[in-house]
Parts: sequence; C-alpha cells; structure tokens
Amino acid sequence: MQTGGIADFAVQGETGIDVFRRMDEAAQRRSRFECLATVTAGAGDAPRVIAHGPQARRDPDAMLATVARFRACTIAPHRMALGDARSFPDIGFAEDPLAVFVYLDFLRARMTADMAVQRFEDETLRADAPDPAQTDPAQTAAVLRLLVDFNRVARGVALCEAVLPALIRAAEAPRAAADRRADVRAYGLRLAGDLLMRAGQAARALRAFEAALMLGENRFRRRRAIEAARAAADAGAMRHHLDLFARRWALPGDLALLRASLRQPGDAIAGATP
Repeated sequence: MQTGGIADFAVQGETGIDVFRRMDEAAQRRSRFECLATVTAGAGDAPRVIAHGPQARRDPDAMLATVARFRACTIAPHRMALGDARSFPDIGFAEDPLAVFVYLDFLRARMTADMAVQRFEDETLRADAPDPAQTDPAQTAAVLRLLVDFNRVARGVALCEAVLPALIRAAEAPRAAADRRADVRAYGLRLAGDLLMRAGQAARALRAFEAALMLGENRFRRRRAIEAARAAADAGAMRHHLDLFARRWALPGDLALLRASLRQPGDAIAGATP
C-alpha cells in the first residue's frame, strides 16, 4: 500500500489483475497513474506477481494485499452504464467511499489517455502517413508512456509494430547519439521495449533496449537489456551486456550472481588485476 496518500488499488487487466498507484503531480495540477504489477494465477493456482517496477519487486506481498482488498471490495466489480443513473453505485454501501472517487478518476484518466493514443494512431498509422521516423520523438514517447502506465499491452504492441522499425533506424543513423533529441528517442525505445517485455516478446524487447543504448549509455537501459536477454534465454547477449555494465558500474548482487552463473572456463573477470 502507498503510504501517506491514496492506497494502491487494483483493476482487472488484459492478462491478470493490475495493481495501480495514483500519484499527484502538483506542478501540472493533475494526477497520473502507474501500473506497478500484474497478479496472475501461478502454478497450482498460487498467485504470481509480475513486477513492472522496483516497488513491486521490493514488496510483492503488498501487491498481493492490494489484490486481496480488490477481491473483497463490493464497489470494484459493480457494473454500470454511463447513460443509466439507475446503475450508478450507491456510495453509502461502499466500505471505503474514497475508493469510488479513485476509480472514477482512474476512468477519467484512462479515457483521456485513450483519446491521446487514438489521435496519434490516426496520424501515424494511416496509409499516407509520413515515415514514423519523422514524427516528433517526444510525441511518440509520450504516447508509449501512456500505454505503459495503463498497461495497455495489446494496443502497445500493435503500435510498436508500426513505429519500432523506424525508431531503430533513427538510432542506427550516423551521429544519431549526437542529435539533441537522442535522449528522448532513447526513452521512446526503452518504453517500446517495456511493452514488448510485458507481452512476452523478449527478443524484440532486447533489440529496442540495444537501440536505446546506441543513443547513450545508461545504467537503467543496460539493466533492461540484461533482463530482456535473460528472458529471451540469450546467454551471449547476457554476457555481453553484463560485461559492459561491469566496465562502468559495480554489479549489484543479483547481476553479479547472474554473471557468475554464465562464466565459462578461461573467462577473465572484469576489473581483476593480472
């Protein structure tokens, strides 16, 4: 549960129950939502927490507790029609009246995001649309961020099909890393990789993360490439990205263990003195 604010809450998503956090952005006078994890049925029907960020990785039990509250909530599964006042929930019967307003705010934010995504799709996916590489990379990244935040994986993958090849071409262009928009292009590629990872397309996600790294070295991007390589069972890519990580930064415990498990006879240890 989020401390000092509105509690995390859950929504039935595409592949399981998604756990969300509502965050106030005072400077923009608005709130935004972020999907922290997806909880699915695991082996023997035991719940499985698929973490989408560090909060869920640090505290998977908190994600399970949020899902338990969701399942016990009488308001969350209430069916209503926007045009039928008779179907509106009776807040007097809600265990937590504030939850009604959180879900309504979530609906408003998601519909607003859908409008932004739809406009982008209409402009980008039409038959006579210009090359996606010519689209403002900040606009592309903003739309991909909305899809990640609301965990709209199926829609996100469909959009990646259209824009990712062009994003990778732009990253591979001569002097792309020196372009003033390189960082925002890299951010868009990282978001595309995140969507593909959530869709189980690890090899394609790895390609997106590697293209992002062409535009600038970054500890988080390098870790995401390692995670994608691991999910894709690509031992060569894992060793490659772990070695590059170790040249710049101390390996955290989990990555050090992974690297040790991949070490082959005769491998040199980065940082060791002869």
